[in-house]
Parts: sequence; C-alpha cells; structure tokens
Amino acid sequence: MEIIEATQEPEQVPEEPEQVPEEPEQVSEKSKEQLKEIWKKNYLGPCKLEYYEKTCAVVKNVEQEFEKNVRANLKKDDMIKELNQQLETLKEELEAGLEALTDEKSLAKNLIEEKRELLEKMKQEKTQKFYKDLDEEITKVLALHQSDWKKDLKKALTNTQKAYVIQQTCKVIFNDDLLFAADSAVRQTEYSKYA
Repeated sequence: MEIIEATQEPEQVPEEPEQVPEEPEQVSEKSKEQLKEIWKKNYLGPCKLEYYEKTCAVVKNVEQEFEKNVRANLKKDDMIKELNQQLETLKEELEAGLEALTDEKSLAKNLIEEKRELLEKMKQEKTQKFYKDLDEEITKVLALHQSDWKKDLKKALTNTQKAYVIQQTCKVIFNDDLLFAADSAVRQTEYSKYA
C-alpha cells in the first residue's frame, strides 16, 4: 500500500499587524517618574540598578563641582579685574608722585645751590671784614710805634683776642719791637682779669 504524501500547503493565517500602544498625549510628571522606576526595576536588575544610581550620583556631584568651579572662576575673574583697576590707579598715582618728586628734587637742588652761593658770599665778606679789621689794628700798632707806642698800645689792645691776633701777626712779619709790645699787651690784659 502506497503512502501518498500530502502536497497541500497549510492555509496561511494572515498575520495581524502589531498594535503599538498609543502614547498618551500628555503624561504627568508623576507618571513619568513611575514609568522610570518601573523601567529601572524591570530592565536593570538589582545590581545594575545600584550601579546606575551610583553613576547618577557621581554625575550629579561632578555637575555640582563644575558649576561651583565655574562660579568660583567667575568670582576670581571679577577679583582680577578689580585688582587690575587698582593697579592702574596705583600706577597713575605713582607716575604723578614721581613727576612731583622730580620737580621737588630740582627745586631742592636749586635751593641748595642758592644757599651754597649765599654761604660762599658770606664767607668771603666775613673773611674780607676780618682782614680789613686786622689791617686796621696793624695800622694802629704801626702808628703807635711811630709815636709813644708804649703809652697808647694798651688802649689799642682792648681785649685778649685782639691782642693775640696782633701778637701772631707780629710773629709773621718778624718785627721784634711790635712783638714785644704785643706780648706785653697780652700779658697785661691777662693780668688785668685777676687784678
């Protein structure tokens, strides 16, 4: 007995198109959070869920630190800008001070030069007066020497300093008579202090 193979193909059942659930037009924030929690629990598993939460925490910390650093840098920029302004102001004040100091230095130099010239002039005048007075005293002594110098010499030599000047002058001009007269006058003025 022969076996007859079935050659008829089974009837094809038309596949129904997959129905994609329509997303609601508006999903509340609460629903989103619930769906998120369901997705994490169902698709991540306990181990992956813990790793996901740790990763999220790390990312949040990094974001916070980044924001903190950005704010700190902005604050530093403001401080640097303010310091630069202060430096510019200080530089201007310093330049003005240096200019004023240069003017004052020049003025002080001029005043010193004027003072030096004045002192030199006073010194010359004082020296000239000293030699003039000395010349007058020597002239008096010489005049007394021509006359009765022993009598009137004491009147001409009124103090020890004047007598000493004439005494030293007589030593220079090597006049023994005048030197003797001046020595006598010096001794007499010295003795008169204790008389």
